[in-house]
Amino acid sequence: MEYPSLVLKYSKVQIILVLVSYFFGSYLLAGYFYFGTAFEIPKVLIDDFIGFKPNFIFLYFSSYVYPLTIFFYGKDKINMDKFLYTFIVLVAISTLIFFFIPTTIPRMNYVVDENLGFFTRESMKLIRLLDVSNNCLPSLHVSSAVLISLFYLHENRKLFFISGVWSLGIIYSTMATKQHYFWDCLGGFVVAILVYFLIYKRIRVRS
Repeated sequence: MEYPSLVLKYSKVQIILVLVSYFFGSYLLAGYFYFGTAFEIPKVLIDDFIGFKPNFIFLYFSSYVYPLTIFFYGKDKINMDKFLYTFIVLVAISTLIFFFIPTTIPRMNYVVDENLGFFTRESMKLIRLLDVSNNCLPSLHVSSAVLISLFYLHENRKLFFISGVWSLGIIYSTMATKQHYFWDCLGGFVVAILVYFLIYKRIRVRS
């Protein structure tokens, strides 16, 4: 079965608006509405080794604009369509997991120091306010970053290398800001790889 091209049918602005609404709507709703009691993810050695580093919050925030880069640097329209369809499935699967198997980490144990710089301190407070910790595993930040790197693998090897470094930075920032633990990141990586091989590599789009 072939799917219609979203890139050819809609403008970039339309796709971006729908994509952003879909991502944040699903992500935030799953954080507030879920089935049962959230299970606390145990930390492992690497979580303690990385520690709590609030200054990485800006790299963490970059994950929200990272997906938009495909609209500026993506040249292959079929590749862009494959990414969009796969991303939609990725968010849907993650949201279902968040709803039926809610997970959390004890972010309250990592107190934001009032002596931090203004922007770092207030940014950490803002993300703690908006991003409730009941939708930790799998990490959507990690899975999205991995999927974006795989998108660039099919576009441009140089951009793939750059995006790979950016993705690794985002993954590190999720643990450094204690928005996620290692298991959340591993879960996000696994989900990204699964949808890549099951959807991205198999889907056919009408050109």
